[in-house]
Amino acid sequence: MSSPSDSRPSSAWLLTVERVLSSTALRRGITLTACIVLLQLAVFLTFYTGQSIPPYDFLGAYAGDAFVWWTDGGFFNRTEWVPYVWAGYPSASGLQNSGWYLPTGIITLFGPYSLHLAAILAAMHVAFGAYGMYFLLRVLRAPFFVALFASVAMFFGVGFFSNASHIDIARAYAWMPWVLLVLTPLWKWNRWWSIPVATLIVWQALTGIYPGTTVAAVYVLVPWVVVVCLVYRPRVTAFLLPLAVSGVVALLLSMPRLLPYFLLNGGGDVSRDADSSRFTPSVLGTVLFSYDYKYDIPNDVTMRSFFIPVAVLVLALFARWSDPLCKLACALGVPALLLGMPFLPWYNAVQSLPGLGLSRFTMSDFKLFLVLAAILLACSGLRRLTSTLTQPRVTRGMAVSLTLASLLVIGFSVLAVSGRQTKSEVVYPLLLLGFVVALVTVFVVYNNARDSKWFASSARGGLATLFSIVIILATAGSGLLWAYTTPGPWNVNREAIELKAYGATIDSLISQRADNTGELTQRPARAPLPEDLTRKLLYNRQGNAAFFSGEYSVAGYINLRGSESLDTLEQTLLTSDIRHEFAAFLALPGTILAVSEEGRTTKTALSDCVQNEDCGVDATPVSYSPGEYVYQVSLTNPTVTNLNEAYFPGWSAEACFADGDCVPLTPELSPYGTIQLALPSGDFELSLSYSPPGRGAGWVLFGSGLMILLVTIATTVVTTRRREVTE
Repeated sequence: MSSPSDSRPSSAWLLTVERVLSSTALRRGITLTACIVLLQLAVFLTFYTGQSIPPYDFLGAYAGDAFVWWTDGGFFNRTEWVPYVWAGYPSASGLQNSGWYLPTGIITLFGPYSLHLAAILAAMHVAFGAYGMYFLLRVLRAPFFVALFASVAMFFGVGFFSNASHIDIARAYAWMPWVLLVLTPLWKWNRWWSIPVATLIVWQALTGIYPGTTVAAVYVLVPWVVVVCLVYRPRVTAFLLPLAVSGVVALLLSMPRLLPYFLLNGGGDVSRDADSSRFTPSVLGTVLFSYDYKYDIPNDVTMRSFFIPVAVLVLALFARWSDPLCKLACALGVPALLLGMPFLPWYNAVQSLPGLGLSRFTMSDFKLFLVLAAILLACSGLRRLTSTLTQPRVTRGMAVSLTLASLLVIGFSVLAVSGRQTKSEVVYPLLLLGFVVALVTVFVVYNNARDSKWFASSARGGLATLFSIVIILATAGSGLLWAYTTPGPWNVNREAIELKAYGATIDSLISQRADNTGELTQRPARAPLPEDLTRKLLYNRQGNAAFFSGEYSVAGYINLRGSESLDTLEQTLLTSDIRHEFAAFLALPGTILAVSEEGRTTKTALSDCVQNEDCGVDATPVSYSPGEYVYQVSLTNPTVTNLNEAYFPGWSAEACFADGDCVPLTPELSPYGTIQLALPSGDFELSLSYSPPGRGAGWVLFGSGLMILLVTIATTVVTTRRREVTE
């Protein structure tokens, strides 16, 4: 027979479980998760089933680069050279390829990175952003229903839908609430895990977010940190110091990605098209109404919408300046407004600020922070209206807010009449806006009219809870109505769009993928270019099928702005006198062509090489793998040659003779954008290999960041234990 003491551990465990199951935090967590799951099913169910995906650039290099990076290589086994389109290029030359981005790597554990998986990951980012907004508001000491309202409002952040095809812009909407969370002194900086988690958030945000939005974030987050310090008055050692450590470590962890990129890009044309952002009354209408192709609204269809859920619009008018949420909203909104709105007289001058001139969508880059500011203002307004500490009275300020809310309905009604949307597309949003304004008005007036002795605090609390629930439902309804009014920019049939873009579905391409990643004798031939080549055909998205099929193609849609090699190659293929012959030369299997001492060639020489296999060099392919070439060469005289592979800094070569003597050679940029190589006379084995500049130094800095992180964790743990012993 067991003693009573034997049952104590079991009883204690059961008591703990009972306490957890009955905790308020658990109930709230279940409520939050239920809301997000229901919204995920209502909006993105077809993403999960594989029926639909986002269109446009979602099928471009975003998908192909990521597939190659995580399929042919990985985080610690990178594919340094991507051979599938054009004449090849370094994986390090692009910042938007999802390389080093851990969520992409994690989802590839469930299968190859197809567009189906990419769409699932996009949907999960929306949920991630909604969770981030909830925790941000809770950390900022907002009540549960206010935080839940913010979460639902963030779920319908405009960039998740209008910019769904630009996955790194959409990611910014998912990551920025988490970044703001760690940029506050209310983050638990005294815990051992605080700096590692903050570092992970900042590092992956830097890795996954569109560069233009990252630059805009710098201009907005500095004022945010200043205002946070003024509002909460933290000690430097309790906030700014650990924040600085997290930022520095995150930057060091990014060096294997950033350092090679900046060393590779800089010699090319980094100029961009003029900023195309415009803001007109019709753009103002997109705050509430649809924004599809058929409407006379400026900006690209993915950049034109400023949608904000109706409840956010209305409640933002009731924000209270004394509320910290209001001040933090201004810290985000004011700089975003001043720097990102094209109707301001200094907008063109703003483009000359460091970094801002790199993006041609400056308004879109700052839009995220206007949306976040609006949600924070609305949360301040909801907290003001539903506070059980004081009864909302129809003061002068409250009367002004109610008047502005009524004018809001009138203003959007005028925009609806002057716009080109159909009646059904404007009536329902206007009715929902009018309903929220009426609901707020009735709530304020009714609450103010009740006798304070009879209308107890508990009764006010129940009414406030009911009011909050209706507001949350109205927010969800507004978001669903808007999203499905304009599905084109974020939801198209997957199979149909894959067939149109690639000529086959991604699944079929992957299932029949040619294994060209192992060691072969010679680099395979590339699919040739059409005779009537245009820039549009050169950047044809159909060429990107090569990423998934394993076959090679000269054409393909890639974005390597600032690359001198690709700029030169593009000019050769589009404007030079030898463009047709040179395109045929690029399409050949791995080949070495003799050229003049200046690196020039002729139509005749190229035609002889392509048609008669007379390339002026006795070169026999020995082995090939991406970024590794070996030829057996025999020359009677020193010869300048041109390989049909793109040149980038990082190529190395050597000629090894039969006696074991190896001579290093220097690959150079040819006048055509390909590898130019001066070869010695004699019989030798020519080896070329590619490794991006700065990769080794980047890994050293990465290791330094990890060491700093480990020392910081150890220091925090020791300091905490000493404090506990002292106390």
